[in-house]
Amino acid sequence: MKKRAGFIFKSLFVIILITGFLGLFVYADDDSGTCAGDEIPNPLGVCTFSELAYSIAELSSALGSAVAVIVMIYGAWQYTTSGGNPEQIKAAKSTMFWAAVGLGLLILAGGIIAYIQTFLTTT
Repeated sequence: MKKRAGFIFKSLFVIILITGFLGLFVYADDDSGTCAGDEIPNPLGVCTFSELAYSIAELSSALGSAVAVIVMIYGAWQYTTSGGNPEQIKAAKSTMFWAAVGLGLLILAGGIIAYIQTFLTTT
Protein backbone atom coordinates (compact mmCIF):
# COMPACT_ATOMS: atom_id res chain seq x y z
CA MET A 1 0.00 0.00 0.00
CA LYS A 2 2.84 2.42 0.84
CA LYS A 3 4.58 1.70 -2.45
CA ARG A 4 1.35 2.42 -4.31
CA ALA A 5 0.87 5.73 -2.47
CA GLY A 6 4.46 6.72 -3.27
CA PHE A 7 3.94 5.83 -6.91
CA ILE A 8 0.76 7.90 -7.02
CA PHE A 9 2.49 10.93 -5.47
CA LYS A 10 5.45 10.66 -7.84
CA SER A 11 3.16 10.22 -10.86
CA LEU A 12 1.14 13.24 -9.81
CA PHE A 13 4.28 15.35 -9.55
CA VAL A 14 5.45 14.24 -12.99
CA ILE A 15 2.09 15.11 -14.53
CA ILE A 16 2.03 18.51 -12.84
CA LEU A 17 5.61 19.25 -13.88
CA ILE A 18 4.93 18.33 -17.48
CA THR A 19 1.93 20.63 -17.60
CA GLY A 20 3.99 23.29 -15.82
CA PHE A 21 6.53 23.17 -18.63
CA LEU A 22 3.64 23.68 -21.07
CA GLY A 23 4.20 27.39 -20.50
CA LEU A 24 7.45 27.13 -22.44
CA PHE A 25 5.42 26.82 -25.61
CA VAL A 26 3.17 29.77 -24.84
CA TYR A 27 5.15 32.24 -26.87
CA ALA A 28 5.29 30.17 -30.04
CA ASP A 29 1.92 31.60 -31.12
CA ASP A 30 2.32 35.08 -32.61
CA ASP A 31 -1.38 35.94 -32.73
CA SER A 32 -1.69 38.96 -30.47
CA GLY A 33 -5.02 40.24 -31.78
CA THR A 34 -8.30 40.46 -29.98
CA CYS A 35 -11.04 37.88 -30.13
CA ALA A 36 -12.93 37.96 -33.37
CA GLY A 37 -16.70 37.67 -33.39
CA ASP A 38 -18.05 38.46 -29.96
CA GLU A 39 -21.38 36.89 -30.83
CA ILE A 40 -20.82 33.83 -28.62
CA PRO A 41 -19.57 34.50 -25.09
CA ASN A 42 -16.14 33.02 -24.36
CA PRO A 43 -16.30 31.19 -20.99
CA LEU A 44 -12.52 30.69 -20.83
CA GLY A 45 -11.63 34.35 -21.25
CA VAL A 46 -8.79 33.58 -23.68
CA CYS A 47 -8.56 34.33 -27.38
CA THR A 48 -5.49 32.41 -28.54
CA PHE A 49 -3.86 29.06 -27.89
CA SER A 50 -0.92 30.77 -26.24
CA GLU A 51 -3.21 32.44 -23.70
CA LEU A 52 -4.88 29.10 -23.03
CA ALA A 53 -1.52 27.35 -22.57
CA TYR A 54 -0.34 30.10 -20.23
CA SER A 55 -3.53 29.81 -18.16
CA ILE A 56 -3.10 26.03 -17.92
CA ALA A 57 0.54 26.45 -16.90
CA GLU A 58 -0.38 28.94 -14.16
CA LEU A 59 -3.13 26.69 -12.83
CA SER A 60 -0.94 23.59 -12.82
CA SER A 61 1.86 25.49 -11.10
CA ALA A 62 -0.48 26.68 -8.36
CA LEU A 63 -1.98 23.23 -7.89
CA GLY A 64 1.43 21.58 -7.95
CA SER A 65 2.75 23.93 -5.29
CA ALA A 66 -0.23 23.20 -3.06
CA VAL A 67 0.19 19.46 -3.55
CA ALA A 68 3.91 19.71 -2.78
CA VAL A 69 3.22 21.47 0.50
CA ILE A 70 0.58 18.90 1.44
CA VAL A 71 2.97 16.04 0.64
CA MET A 72 5.70 17.69 2.72
CA ILE A 73 3.29 17.94 5.65
CA TYR A 74 2.37 14.28 5.12
CA GLY A 75 6.07 13.35 5.15
CA ALA A 76 6.56 15.30 8.38
CA TRP A 77 3.60 13.47 9.88
CA GLN A 78 5.12 10.15 8.78
CA TYR A 79 8.41 11.14 10.41
CA THR A 80 6.72 12.23 13.62
CA THR A 81 4.70 9.04 13.94
CA SER A 82 7.52 6.69 12.92
CA GLY A 83 8.30 5.83 16.54
CA GLY A 84 12.00 5.38 15.77
CA ASN A 85 11.39 2.67 13.15
CA PRO A 86 14.25 3.06 10.62
CA GLU A 87 12.11 1.93 7.66
CA GLN A 88 9.37 4.44 8.43
CA ILE A 89 11.92 7.21 8.96
CA LYS A 90 13.49 6.37 5.59
CA ALA A 91 10.06 6.44 3.90
CA ALA A 92 9.24 9.79 5.54
CA LYS A 93 12.54 11.33 4.44
CA SER A 94 11.98 10.03 0.91
CA THR A 95 8.50 11.55 0.83
CA MET A 96 9.76 14.93 1.98
CA PHE A 97 12.73 14.79 -0.41
CA TRP A 98 10.59 14.13 -3.48
CA ALA A 99 8.10 16.81 -2.43
CA ALA A 100 10.97 19.29 -2.19
CA VAL A 101 12.30 18.19 -5.59
CA GLY A 102 8.86 18.65 -7.14
CA LEU A 103 8.45 22.08 -5.60
CA GLY A 104 11.92 23.09 -6.75
CA LEU A 105 11.19 21.98 -10.30
CA LEU A 106 7.94 23.94 -10.31
CA ILE A 107 9.79 27.07 -9.19
CA LEU A 108 12.47 26.42 -11.80
CA ALA A 109 9.85 25.97 -14.51
CA GLY A 110 8.30 29.33 -13.60
CA GLY A 111 11.70 30.98 -13.80
CA ILE A 112 12.43 29.44 -17.19
CA ILE A 113 9.08 30.64 -18.51
CA ALA A 114 9.72 34.18 -17.22
CA TYR A 115 13.21 34.20 -18.76
CA ILE A 116 11.95 33.04 -22.15
CA GLN A 117 9.15 35.61 -22.01
CA THR A 118 11.57 38.49 -21.40
CA PHE A 119 13.96 37.17 -24.05
CA LEU A 120 11.24 36.91 -26.69
CA THR A 121 9.62 40.26 -25.91
CA THR A 122 12.88 42.25 -26.02
CA THR A 123 13.97 41.08 -29.48
